[in-house]
Amino acid sequence: MKPHTVLVLVILTVATVGVAIFGQRTAYGYGSTLYAGEWLYSAQGQYLTSPNGIFRLLMQTDGNLVLYDGSWVLWHSGTYNVGPVLGVTMQTDGNLVIYSPSLTPLWHSNTHQPPPYTNYRLEAQSDGNVVIYTPASAPLWSTNTWVQEPYQSYLHLAYMHDTNAEDFCALIEDGSIGLNTAATRIRATLHQDDASHDWDGLAVNKVFFIAVSLTIPCNQLANRANIQIEYWVHSSGCGGVSCQWFTSPTISHNGRQDYLYAYVRFKTSHISGSTFLYHHVINHETGHILGLADPPYGDCKVSVMHSAHYGCTDREWPQSGDRVLVTDIANYARYDLLP
Repeated sequence: MKPHTVLVLVILTVATVGVAIFGQRTAYGYGSTLYAGEWLYSAQGQYLTSPNGIFRLLMQTDGNLVLYDGSWVLWHSGTYNVGPVLGVTMQTDGNLVIYSPSLTPLWHSNTHQPPPYTNYRLEAQSDGNVVIYTPASAPLWSTNTWVQEPYQSYLHLAYMHDTNAEDFCALIEDGSIGLNTAATRIRATLHQDDASHDWDGLAVNKVFFIAVSLTIPCNQLANRANIQIEYWVHSSGCGGVSCQWFTSPTISHNGRQDYLYAYVRFKTSHISGSTFLYHHVINHETGHILGLADPPYGDCKVSVMHSAHYGCTDREWPQSGDRVLVTDIANYARYDLLP
């Protein structure tokens, strides 16, 4: 339950930052918007969360206002360890201000507007940006942290639209690596090694992976027909690279075609190599299963899909834009972009 609201009837005029109005106390982590007169309090560690659940604007107990994607810091106010901090408030004059308990301003967005004071708001958006909006919904200030999204392939696994788990298994085609080694690395990458940044749990657990077995190959599992994803390993992969494909198309929603089964074939050296390498390759190929596409060569966005193979930089984990787009695909939010 949300805490009871408390009205603090104090009004302070500060020449450099405008008018600070102490309004309703917001809950620890409810909602994506801080309205005029509301606060995020430092002592309680209160925060806003973007509607897609990926980004969090946290008023920390050390006095720093920080925008996070998991454990990654996207922006901060630079007010850590400056002494006691009361919190941050969205003022009715359009200024976002961090105050000390003695009501001394420690940081502000420098966006105070002339009277009449009215309904400005601060929004934590699903694109990674945090924005102050005027009552007319015009942007006044932002953290300038909107994320770069990869390309969408419009091909993906049907089961990512519901909360049933995406079951997976492993198959070593030529004995080039131990089954348990490969399956354990795949499982660890999908939902163990970095829970803050992997694919697992996106769209409120619509994307959720479960290993059916670490010791029995896919082709010996009695319930193989019920397993949505098969990860295969071969010494040459697909002509020297790792690849993926789908089978069993199905019309799953509004006439759109998804697929019941997805397959990945890893080149053995991609799975037997360094931790960074197998994390990268497993996340890249799984990104295809979830609807993401490879880029044109040299088109280098911040994405696990835009790798060195395309003239870019290999990234170990799905980046902010990757997870934003997969969340939207799982929630049917991107089908208006279909050609």
